[in-house]
Amino acid sequence: MVQIGLVVGTFGLDGWLKVEPLTDFPERFDPGSRIWLGESEYRVQASRWHRSQVRINLRGIDHIDQAEALRGRYLEIEESARPRLGEREFYVTDLLGLLVLDESGKELGPLEAVIDSPAHDLLQVGDILIPFVGEFVREVDRQAGRITVRLLPGMLED
Repeated sequence: MVQIGLVVGTFGLDGWLKVEPLTDFPERFDPGSRIWLGESEYRVQASRWHRSQVRINLRGIDHIDQAEALRGRYLEIEESARPRLGEREFYVTDLLGLLVLDESGKELGPLEAVIDSPAHDLLQVGDILIPFVGEFVREVDRQAGRITVRLLPGMLED
């Protein structure tokens, strides 16, 4: 299962949920979408966006008490429901933990995080931040479990 949102509160008395999205695909919350909460599957009955949060109403959740019991729970989708990505696009969860090497084969460590920044994402490997652009990220080989990067002088502490 893949987490797509976190229930952070309720909205109104009719079972609406305030959700902090954890996905780059806002259509996940469109009416008719299938969403899982633990072992239970729900359909989105209605949704509306408010700033960066989405308010959703799930079929079968129609009272504030039911909604309140879901606070702090993650909304999920099945792994097979993830959209297909382009050739050089990746899900962050598929990259975390991959071994990062420089072009000479020197191991820098596992990928710890992908940090969202205004210009482009950054790969975090220990104290090293590497721009996630073609000039620096030379190859991502998920099957081999590695990412090969080009570093500029001064990017590593020697």
